Amino acid sequence: TSLNSVAFSFLNKKIEQFKLKKELTKFPSNCSSGYLKRIKFILAIIKKPKLLLLDEPLVFLDVETKEEILKEIKKCLEYGASVVLASHLLEEIKDFSFDTLELENGRVK
Repeated sequence: TSLNSVAFSFLNKKIEQFKLKKELTKFPSNCSSGYLKRIKFILAIIKKPKLLLLDEPLVFLDVETKEEILKEIKKCLEYGASVVLASHLLEEIKDFSFDTLELENGRVK
């Protein structure tokens, strides 16, 4: 199996998982911010990066999509990726067992 077919298979699974199929024919300028966020997330994880930088990955997403994103982040941690995640939604990421750094007014708490 070629790398391209593996990536294509992965991409198809994620398109289905994140319910993006009907949106694929739209231009990005005609898509919601939530849709674009899901696409960007899928593109970020497609090659199983060793380092994943996420800035507010859960903002503007419905509850179901947030749960899917969090599941995928956990999978990245399981395969050994380092994840740097910036979020104002601390309650939603409290179940992660990683080191946290909390900032308040631009200073580490």
